[in-house]
Amino acid sequence: MANEMRGETTVTIGGESIDVLLNMNAFRLMCQDRDMELSELDEFVNANPLEFVPCVVFWGVMNAADFKGEPRPDIAFNRLAAVVCGDMDQFTHLSEAIGSSLGTKVGEEKSGN
Repeated sequence: MANEMRGETTVTIGGESIDVLLNMNAFRLMCQDRDMELSELDEFVNANPLEFVPCVVFWGVMNAADFKGEPRPDIAFNRLAAVVCGDMDQFTHLSEAIGSSLGTKVGEEKSGN
């Protein structure tokens, strides 16, 4: 899979590379699971990025399986979060992939008045 221009990347858990698809459906799944509106996304990002990144990745994993028509991987959110947050290189890579999927880049400042 891994075509980051299309929101495709991977996460490595226990030596296994698992596909992640970061598109609007991944955000829909996450919002549905968290009983959250898409408009609340910015608040979630700023309030708790250490929860936000693994949450998006988790739903990106589920989305990739759904998109391919395959069974969802049997991975608990807390396991995925522990691995993602425990590996700074992987956390950074996935954060950048999420930023790209949202149309932003790490280090970009918000423009405003």
